[in-house]
Amino acid sequence: MASIKHFTRLSLLLGTLICLLSACGDEAVSGCMDAEACNYNAEATESNGSCTYICLTTAEKTRVIDFVNTAVDYLEAKGPDTAFAAFNDQNGAFVDQELYIFVWDESAKVLAHGFQPDLIGTVVMDLQDIKDKYFVQELVDIANREGAGWGWYYWDDPQTNSIRKKFTYIRKVGDLMVASGTYK
Repeated sequence: MASIKHFTRLSLLLGTLICLLSACGDEAVSGCMDAEACNYNAEATESNGSCTYICLTTAEKTRVIDFVNTAVDYLEAKGPDTAFAAFNDQNGAFVDQELYIFVWDESAKVLAHGFQPDLIGTVVMDLQDIKDKYFVQELVDIANREGAGWGWYYWDDPQTNSIRKKFTYIRKVGDLMVASGTYK
């Protein structure tokens, strides 16, 4: 009887050791494994392709889209000269808290910018954020491919004077791209 108990203990110990060495019993945890994503799961051991990057509520998205659409309507009604002057006015109707309008041509030359007027006239196609992301190229690609859409990057938030994640909606209008974004 003693040898059966000894054998059972030895088998249990050996089984436990084998389990530890081979990760026995560890269930794969499926989820988003990209730390930049809104739904990053630090516990995930297996990517399931579920990563999302635009971390905004429906109301936040609607606010930005409506702001850009209002700017597009104004541009189409008043023409570029009048619209760009209005977009560049930091105390005007096209600056609302952290939202401001910016406009690029197809080469990403800045034609209007409600937060950084010193960028007007410069080509920003190769501009990178603090994580070396070529976000302008990505946004131009979205506008050219889809006509309108969302991108994200790290940028200076005029409300907090700090670098934060910015979610930008861009819309192509003829050979122009009109955009604005919010921060989280």
